[in-house]
Amino acid sequence: MRLKNSTPFLDTNGVLMGAYTPNDGHTDPSGITNAMAAGAKMHGAEIIPHNRVTDINQLENGEWEVVTEKGTVSCEHVVNAAGSFAGQVGEMVGLKVPMVNMVHQYLVTESIPEVSSLQKGKISRGP
Repeated sequence: MRLKNSTPFLDTNGVLMGAYTPNDGHTDPSGITNAMAAGAKMHGAEIIPHNRVTDINQLENGEWEVVTEKGTVSCEHVVNAAGSFAGQVGEMVGLKVPMVNMVHQYLVTESIPEVSSLQKGKISRGP
């Protein structure tokens, strides 16, 4: 509900969980993923990292069968946490995940005072 209130134009139909960082221009994907995984574990979920999904099938009883490189898992709910491969996993169950992968370029330089001040929580506006 907080996401919908903060961003009224956001379509939250079917959304069970989200992250909103009102004071940031970016988020820490690894930190959020680990926090969600910790919360899921506290509620009984089992996390199997580094385990590629090769197929997903819905069984007649409504449960799911997830075929992975390390074996097959039966479950009531499936969370697509495949990151840049989420589109491929979504296709396994007929879902289109609107994601685009991009190659990012990085440039390493000497220390830049404006960047250093950002890391300290201070924004330098320049001269």
